[in-house]
Amino acid sequence: MHVLEQYYEGLTAKQRQAIELIAAGNTDTQVGAVVGVGRDTVNRWRNHDRDFKKALETHQAVLTIYTHVGRLDYAFQVFKLLKLYLPPNVFPVVISFLKLENLSAREELRLSDNFFGGNSKF
Repeated sequence: MHVLEQYYEGLTAKQRQAIELIAAGNTDTQVGAVVGVGRDTVNRWRNHDRDFKKALETHQAVLTIYTHVGRLDYAFQVFKLLKLYLPPNVFPVVISFLKLENLSAREELRLSDNFFGGNSKF
């Protein structure tokens, strides 16, 4: 993801790969196995490494916005504007709302697929 490269500065190649895997929904154990570190290392990165936490939060926020705008470059621009104009305590709330909205949309699609026997065009 080239648009997020500036947020990866100071991170190792393993940490960058870990961010991708975490954002894809993998557990710390799964991430550690793929990256070649222990689960405790991944957990330490997530909870105590400020640069890693910032890069992970940014990555997840941009991906959340991406689900709504459909283009990664637009998602990154929206992310930057939200960060610029929203108070720091409001930004996470907006991202959480977008995540919930996205989950709701996916759940509705799953339910419609079940209802229509997997042949839904929605």
